[in-house]
Amino acid sequence: MHDFLSVFYFARRQKFASEKPVNVVLSCDQKDWVLNLYMTKKEMLKHDGKKTETLLLEPLAIVGGVEKRGRAWINLSDDNAKKPLKFVFKAPFGYVVGALK
Repeated sequence: MHDFLSVFYFARRQKFASEKPVNVVLSCDQKDWVLNLYMTKKEMLKHDGKKTETLLLEPLAIVGGVEKRGRAWINLSDDNAKKPLKFVFKAPFGYVVGALK
């Protein structure tokens, strides 16, 4: 069981394949969520002035057997460190983008 932030550290230790999600239980808002982390593709990302190959992950949450439709994407570096480099969240008012240095 993980909280919102520890899920990202959990994901860094996983091996991802495009056809099979990594599953984790997330405890948030006094509920337990099943979070499926899908690697949607590998993509090049410009980070700190250089191109870096990344894994693009899309988490999908399930609460009470119902899939929650909020969208988010996370880019992890495609190396042993699997550093989180970029986060994109789709909010009702638009997209929120964060990049880590």
